[in-house]
Amino acid sequence: MSASPALMLDNLSQLPLDSTNMGVLHGVAEYWGLDASPATVFGATGYAFLININDEICPSGPFLWRRERFNRLVTNLGIRTRDLGFYTSAASAAERRQVEAELREAIDAGIPCSLCNDEYQLITGYDDAGFFTIGPFPDHLPRRLSFGTWQEWDDVYAYFYIHHKGEPASRADLVRESLSFAIEMFRSPARFSLDSYAVGPDAYDQWVEALDDHGTSFGNEWNARVFAECRRHAAAYLREVAEWFPASRALSASLAGTYNAVAENLTEVADPSVSLSEKRDILARTRTLEVAAIDDLERLLGRIPGNATTERADSSPAGRDGERPPLLAEVMD
Repeated sequence: MSASPALMLDNLSQLPLDSTNMGVLHGVAEYWGLDASPATVFGATGYAFLININDEICPSGPFLWRRERFNRLVTNLGIRTRDLGFYTSAASAAERRQVEAELREAIDAGIPCSLCNDEYQLITGYDDAGFFTIGPFPDHLPRRLSFGTWQEWDDVYAYFYIHHKGEPASRADLVRESLSFAIEMFRSPARFSLDSYAVGPDAYDQWVEALDDHGTSFGNEWNARVFAECRRHAAAYLREVAEWFPASRALSASLAGTYNAVAENLTEVADPSVSLSEKRDILARTRTLEVAAIDDLERLLGRIPGNATTERADSSPAGRDGERPPLLAEVMD
């Protein structure tokens, strides 16, 4: 008996970003025909303004923080994400069959899916043997996931997602809510941090303190690379804001310059040839830049028109028995 042909989703791609969650969301936005550049995806979700550092500068900094507000802001892009749960190597055969069936059902309906095991990857389709995936690191991440065994993974620490199309927010709502989130991450950082991690200005303090023991680690390089990439996209997002809202142009352009400077500084911190004392000085200067930028972001927020958040109709498809499936923004509340 011949094997069935693979079922693939056309026009689904992932940019080579270190911030792999942003690569997934941008790929989904493009697939659904949503008006969202990479800068918009980084900026509108608030991820462009995140900094989160573990007390040992673990590479997990970009992943492990309280993401509830981020998850809600993703819906402003017009993406309604359903979280299928967290799985380890202890997941039973029945649990694996169930999540695989839900992913196949979504793909059959033309709905893109993704997974995160080490990094975020888009699931592009499947055949009789398993799923096909794509991602930014071809020499690091497998491009297959075998049904039942998940044999491509040495350790299973995985999340699976289905990305429905929703109704995007108005541009004013999108910008206003993202700037509010950026401000809050720096003004109330403890609201977004987990044990042994620190967000916002606290992250810079924790980073400096950990440099002596961990400043030459891969974790130091990785965190600096990811958050430098975030700040480059923050600058690009603010240039978009300047075009969308001409009254904000001068302030947005000035802020874009500040975040470009932050990105350059963090790129230096990622460089193994830079001494620990230099990294310490760079991080202290960068903290000052970021804290001052938050005051300017607050002024910028006052120049974005509108006050009330626009109510958006839910356009995600119905789940079993006619009920809408739970969405990530709801599950995480």
